[in-house]
Amino acid sequence: MIRMSRRAFLVASGATMAAAALPVIPAFAKDYKEAPFFKDQVAKKAIPALAERLPENPLVITPKDEVGKYGGDWNLALVGGGGLSMVFRYQAYEPLVRFNADWSGVVPNVAESFEAGPDSKVFTIKLRAESRAARPVNYAVTNRRATSPAARWMLLSGLMVLCFIIFHLLHFTVQVPAVNMIGENFETLHDAQGRHDVYRMMILGFSNPVASAFYVVGVALLALHLNHGIMSMFQTLGLNSGKVRPLWEKGGPTLAWLIFLGYASIPVAVLAGIVK
Repeated sequence: MIRMSRRAFLVASGATMAAAALPVIPAFAKDYKEAPFFKDQVAKKAIPALAERLPENPLVITPKDEVGKYGGDWNLALVGGGGLSMVFRYQAYEPLVRFNADWSGVVPNVAESFEAGPDSKVFTIKLRAESRAARPVNYAVTNRRATSPAARWMLLSGLMVLCFIIFHLLHFTVQVPAVNMIGENFETLHDAQGRHDVYRMMILGFSNPVASAFYVVGVALLALHLNHGIMSMFQTLGLNSGKVRPLWEKGGPTLAWLIFLGYASIPVAVLAGIVK
């Protein structure tokens, strides 16, 4: 868990210096206007029309005195590297929240609203609906720094794991004959002592290559989930210090690989004729 003071949160998500003097009021505006450059882009069909690019509840900025003249030069002074850093921090990006006109508080910006917890450790931020429509073209370069492949594929792999669990329950627990794809009724399998023959059911169930392949893929996706889940669990518990972090960064993938190899070896062994 990363500890961040209220001051650090405000600085990290502060407003641009140029727009800090303008009161910001999230509201529904009736008439929208856009810069001539964007009008030209719409005419060329390079970007969608303005109404299609705006979110449901756009941020409306009311000028202090009057609307400024479009275009012109912006003159400013930079003093060393620190000045350049401030430009990028406050002016190069649109933050979730910003300071109000007199710097006495924080108001929403890209975010539609936000709420701080009682101890200012947890912040609930509501994003504006359909804000992504403002940029219909994807970025040319995607640079992911901290997100692992397991985390990025969680949605798709999670749906596949759900299908795998349902298939597994219907295959060996409920024992639906139509699911095992060999036309065998597993409920009629009994050993010499009259007990349900689980061993023979496993052999017959994995004798179908399609079923075995689905099991191997399902177990692989499950291991991928466990890999990300183990690391996320320790990080949520705050066990991500310099000494402990290397342990679960290596232990998570190791445990996931062991589980995959163990479970995947069963259908593979049946198909290979090692287990009969």
